[in-house]
Amino acid sequence: MKLYISLFILLSLFTLSFANQCSINANLVDTGNRCNPSSEVCNTGAYCNQIEQKCTAITAQGGACTSASQCGTLACINNICYPGNYAVGNQTCKYNQDCFNPTLTCQNGLCKIAPGQKCTNSPDCGVTQYCASSGLCENVSNEGGSCADKQRYQCRSDLVCTYADDSAKELTCQKPYTKQLNNKCNGQQDNERIPFFIDCDIGKNLICSSQGSCIENTPSAECTKCSTVSDCKGLSDTCLCEQGSLNNNTGGVCVADVKYTPQCKDTFTKLISCCQTNGCAMNQRMLFNTGGCAFNKCKEYVCQMSDCFRATGYSLVAAESACASYSSPVYATCPNSSFTLKPSLPHFTISLLLALVFIFALLY
Repeated sequence: MKLYISLFILLSLFTLSFANQCSINANLVDTGNRCNPSSEVCNTGAYCNQIEQKCTAITAQGGACTSASQCGTLACINNICYPGNYAVGNQTCKYNQDCFNPTLTCQNGLCKIAPGQKCTNSPDCGVTQYCASSGLCENVSNEGGSCADKQRYQCRSDLVCTYADDSAKELTCQKPYTKQLNNKCNGQQDNERIPFFIDCDIGKNLICSSQGSCIENTPSAECTKCSTVSDCKGLSDTCLCEQGSLNNNTGGVCVADVKYTPQCKDTFTKLISCCQTNGCAMNQRMLFNTGGCAFNKCKEYVCQMSDCFRATGYSLVAAESACASYSSPVYATCPNSSFTLKPSLPHFTISLLLALVFIFALLY
């Protein structure tokens, strides 16, 4: 339980730092070289051994372990590296560690909420139910059904919570990516499902404005300077710090995190449909978990989707580990810039990333 509480705190810090300030590139260290576990991250396939202070090869699935850090994106269960935390409520399990949330325990081969406990979020309830405001699991709504209580999570996993048309006043469950330019939309962000699982048509580069209508996304021009993410124009833009800007948090460059393209819309749509057909949770923290339903049933689309967003932190490690086809994006070398933009880690969390990877065997 202490591990999960620590994870929650770390993820909260990660989210806050990512949203409010520019990010910096982590110092990646090759396998076999010395590393500082508080400020450096080992390249894919290695972890920073805190005793030897050296980047050491990660133990493969089925190998012996004494701590989660040795297993990379896997969990150390009964001293064996094993995919953990992949099963939501009512999905099959062997160990308690297989269950997604600490509120779930493995009971008779299924992840269940402990007797007398209430749900804390929708994964506790499984795929066909959501965690209502009452703390009880209720059935999700189908297309056209109400989603006034918990919005996205009250809808079936392949639907979003929005308005049926421009005259509608109540939110109902509708198909994603159907709203066109100037249509009424619901701008609530959902950081737990796949990136930008929204009602506006991302294939036409549309996003939901703060005024509640679909508008064209206008990302910042390449190499636009910034000091915080608010300096960048696009909804998915991040302010990526330049080297040497740690002390004053200035000198960043705007970089897009998500691609708004017809190809990515097609990939997202196929992934959503595949997960719904196979009863898989639509939760981005589980997509790259090699023990989970989404990865095993929909791997083709999961790995294609990784090319549609700029992976950072655990997402980057998990994507590179799970998908052989995944390659880190390379950005432009900006004029008067001291470095080439690469996938980054929020600077507030560099010292925490190793703890995330050590604890976290999922990525929601």
